Amino acid sequence: SDELAPKTLSQALEAAQAIQHEYYRAKALMALTDQLTPETLPQALEAAQATESEYYRAPALTALASHLINDSNYFSLWKGSLHFLSYRTRPDLLSDMAALAPVIFALSSDEPIEVMEAIQDVARWWP
Repeated sequence: SDELAPKTLSQALEAAQAIQHEYYRAKALMALTDQLTPETLPQALEAAQATESEYYRAPALTALASHLINDSNYFSLWKGSLHFLSYRTRPDLLSDMAALAPVIFALSSDEPIEVMEAIQDVARWWP
């Protein structure tokens, strides 16, 4: 089987978090996304958010977005993520929100396109 045992997955996530170079850390996280379980998703999300460079963080967050939607606890994870991301600069926050657009769409009971357009408007008005 291609699935990692829970202990092995946890160790792999810890190893990915310990990688100093953000490019390789992000690549390691993205490689593990298909193996994530509800128990390991928060750890992977935390590792992706800890990546300072938007250039490396955005692809990692995008890779995690589909797993956030499929997790039964995704609203709680999203709420925690949004709080964490709110401490970033406006350009970084908007980039991260774009990377997590599938989660925004899943949470939106209204028109998700309108939500994303509003975010883009804010980005244009206050760069």
